Amino acid sequence: MKSKLILSGLAAMAFAASAHAQVVVNVTGANAFRKAAVDTILASYGAGLTGLAHTGTAGTLASLQGTTSSIFRGNFPGVGDMIIRCTFTGSVEGIRDLAVPQNQVFLPASALSAGGTTYTGPNSVTARYGAAAANDSAPAKFAFSDVYATSSPYDVSGLTDTPIGVILFVPVANKGVSANLTNVTTQAYRALCGSGFQKLSLLTGVAADSTNIYITGRNDLSGTRTTQLAEGAYGISTPMQQWKPTVASGVCSALQLWPTGDGTNASSVWNGDIAGNGGFNSGGTIATALAGTTLAVQLKSATGANIGTPKAVNYLSVTSFADANTAVTNGAKALSWNGVGLTPASSLSPTDTSKVVNGAYTMWGYEHLFYSGDLSATEDQAFYDQFTGNIGANIGSAGVSIDVMNVSRSDDGGLVGP
Repeated sequence: MKSKLILSGLAAMAFAASAHAQVVVNVTGANAFRKAAVDTILASYGAGLTGLAHTGTAGTLASLQGTTSSIFRGNFPGVGDMIIRCTFTGSVEGIRDLAVPQNQVFLPASALSAGGTTYTGPNSVTARYGAAAANDSAPAKFAFSDVYATSSPYDVSGLTDTPIGVILFVPVANKGVSANLTNVTTQAYRALCGSGFQKLSLLTGVAADSTNIYITGRNDLSGTRTTQLAEGAYGISTPMQQWKPTVASGVCSALQLWPTGDGTNASSVWNGDIAGNGGFNSGGTIATALAGTTLAVQLKSATGANIGTPKAVNYLSVTSFADANTAVTNGAKALSWNGVGLTPASSLSPTDTSKVVNGAYTMWGYEHLFYSGDLSATEDQAFYDQFTGNIGANIGSAGVSIDVMNVSRSDDGGLVGP
């Protein structure tokens, strides 16, 4: 009897050890890069993928590509059975999570097999969505970032940086903006960031465009914001005066100077939570907001007090190329940057690719893959090798592969040259 108990105990211990030894790689960072990251992870698993789950409300590949949190499992090259978990937050936030370090929340492994709604996912696997919350607090090994580590206030001496692509951003104005608005210059952009609004005529050169145009965008944990402030010569650590639109059923009813105490939408990296400096924590939210018409908009102070009576206004933001495509599909208007424009679509056209790779279009930054410490763990090295090997063919609408670039820049917003 005693021997049976001992064997039973040993079996239980072996099972527990096996469960504990499940190989898991946690990834965080750039929102703007999530589609390319998901597509590259799927390509890395290939036919070895056996399961996936994600947050969100739609069981489609597009939902998986655009969601905040996802989890994958399958036979991964060089490892065998492996789980990859992603939570996309922001570029600067990803750098912080590795450098500080600080835990991020990921989907639990149970999301792969229980709850939610099932559908047939990539590689014909059974996928789940919509039930589990990303509530498993854990450290990340890897982080994607649209910006250099030096574009953050953190000690990044323990991080290793591999540039893996070029990610593109596009100025976009809300639905129904004047036909005269086609371009944003560095000068106009700096004026918008500093005061929060300008006369539309400053951007169009047409005196009849007498309404005001306001600026909205991301919080300062975002690489999108850091890239545009660097490229726009405003200063990545300088407080902004952004406005928060209220949009429902395609109509913007209010614009509020960004309030303090706005939770995950607050800015907290450089200047703390001050009025006007906050911004959305998701690029997808901006894409939706830009689809709002603005014929009768109530302006509000940071404290929520009405400013005057409702009137016609406009607003703009800088978004990732993929989010710009979503916004334009829903009626918003893509603008040129310093006289050179891209046409948002599901993929970058050869004409637009030429503008980027030869240096005519400059609203871009490098996409970086950071990791902390070393890659001594087999699963870490395998993830790194597979991802860096497969990203070029899967970067898609996020941008272009470094391999085809004829120009470069040495820092965020730096001069573009051969």
